[in-house]
Amino acid sequence: MDLSDFLAAARARGASDIHLSQGSGPQACLAHARLNGVLVPLEQAPSPKGILEMVLDAPSRSRLEREGEADAAFTLGGGRVRLRASRARSGTSLFLRLLPDQPPTLGDLALPSPLRAFLEDLIAQTEGLILVTGASGSGKTTTAAALVDGVNRLGGRHVLTIEDPVEYLHSPLGGPVTQREIGADTPGFASALDAALRADPDVLLVGEARDAATMTLALSAAETGHLVLTTLHAASVPGAVDRVIDLFSLDHRDRAGDALASALTAIIHQRLLPRRGGGRILAASVLRVTPAVRSAIREGRTRDLAPIMAAGEPQGMVTEDRWRDVLFEEDLVISP
Repeated sequence: MDLSDFLAAARARGASDIHLSQGSGPQACLAHARLNGVLVPLEQAPSPKGILEMVLDAPSRSRLEREGEADAAFTLGGGRVRLRASRARSGTSLFLRLLPDQPPTLGDLALPSPLRAFLEDLIAQTEGLILVTGASGSGKTTTAAALVDGVNRLGGRHVLTIEDPVEYLHSPLGGPVTQREIGADTPGFASALDAALRADPDVLLVGEARDAATMTLALSAAETGHLVLTTLHAASVPGAVDRVIDLFSLDHRDRAGDALASALTAIIHQRLLPRRGGGRILAASVLRVTPAVRSAIREGRTRDLAPIMAAGEPQGMVTEDRWRDVLFEEDLVISP
């Protein structure tokens, strides 16, 4: 089966992800598509081996052979595709995330007016750290790309992204945009971020802050006149703060808490809920950093962040429970 036609058909059905794995017997390939958050089987799909031969370059194939993992991104079948290849007992499994061919805008996120205004205010800032958090598949990359698009449209700033892999391609709209891919353009996040600070950037997108070295550089950049956006896997806003601190060794966590309290501007935590009538809709909680938030982070009182958010609605904060209730009241989601 032609890969381009296969991907185009999956997009037409509304699939967000494709899972492919080696089968046995008459089923040489097991295929599933995620539709509205649920995996459903597919009768036909290209073989994982054929896809890898088509889309992986030689360094990525070597990495897959050596480490058992490889990532790639490409444009085919009507949009961008992010691919993760993983060696498994049955053979190589592929996970494909289907993305639009153009970066999303803040308007595409279908946000309530107050939240969209809050995000527009955030990206107009000249420095600080913005964390976009959530579980895998919660739309973190899409939100981060929409923020970058918003910065790009404002113009007058150099946007530099460090991604693994580059998912959305941003054309310069009002200022230069530099996109660097781990593996192809630079060996790792920390080294790329260190180099980026010598490339006169105004806004930095770090695809994911995975370790203490990367987070240290991100915090330093955010404190020294750069706006830094990054994503993080976390179960909640307080969990995101704990996750950042836990990246560091025990003897460096107090210093990390001080740096985070100083640099942090906002945390956006999100998940996708089933939309009435089909599809999914974004539900989020938003922490806007205030003196009370800074004190709680410095003193390690992350348990106090939830009540601070609940009382901070006049300051632009939103709890996930409140947003979910609003969506339910407006009959937009299936359950509260």
